[in-house]
Amino acid sequence: MASLVNCRVCKKSVADTAKNCPHCGVDEPGKNSFQSCLGCGCLIVVAVVGYFAYQFFF
Repeated sequence: MASLVNCRVCKKSVADTAKNCPHCGVDEPGKNSFQSCLGCGCLIVVAVVGYFAYQFFF
């Protein structure tokens, strides 16, 4: 079940799983820039570790 969060633009309540805010139309209203950067950072770390593991074992 989805919980309610505030839209990052209009600050009105939306479901945390909403793709768009029904009030202002912004994409991914429950996601802030920190969460986006954290996801990108994790992906980069996994890629670097994978690269070095590949170099070490092959």
